[in-house]
Amino acid sequence: MNSADGEWNATESKAVIMKYLSVANNTLGSDEINAIGSNLCFLDTSVLSNITSDSLKDAEAVDLTSCSTQQKTALYTIAKTSFSSVRQLRSTTADTSYYHLISPYLGKHVCLCRVV
Repeated sequence: MNSADGEWNATESKAVIMKYLSVANNTLGSDEINAIGSNLCFLDTSVLSNITSDSLKDAEAVDLTSCSTQQKTALYTIAKTSFSSVRQLRSTTADTSYYHLISPYLGKHVCLCRVV
């Protein structure tokens, strides 16, 4: 998938990614997630659920705005585990860091509101 070739449609993206995953020992590691980017949203939740927490933790933030609620839920479940060590620090800085790490998996309209 060469970004110089322009945007790929959902069918093309999914076909290329699934062909890659059909090869023995190929997985969606952090490098693959970085290369795929928002095309991750073209994959079925059963495929997304196989992403490991380490792969998601080591990947760059992905634009998930085109993902369905079900896809975001699958990725959020993994992300909670991926970034749990940050949240366990229990400080304001850790809370802010955790929010920035987990926010792409929460959806577009998320408010980190502090009730006083």
